[in-house]
Amino acid sequence: KLLGGRLWRQILRFGYIAYILGIAHMGLLAYGDWMEWLSMGGLPPSSFIVLLFGLLVLLLRLILLLTQLAKKEL
Repeated sequence: KLLGGRLWRQILRFGYIAYILGIAHMGLLAYGDWMEWLSMGGLPPSSFIVLLFGLLVLLLRLILLLTQLAKKEL
């Protein structure tokens, strides 16, 4: 109750910035492994699967945000 619901939500949204930066960081570090995997084939590196999952989470969160905004406008 000290911060209030609205301020607390705004603070939590900063976590998405950290999440995006973390995904970008992992992608930059694992880029060489991904290029090797693409040229040689086989199973994808685990970092690639984690990146896809992270991007899926961001996409679903964006869809949720857009649907909430659309409901407010109606």
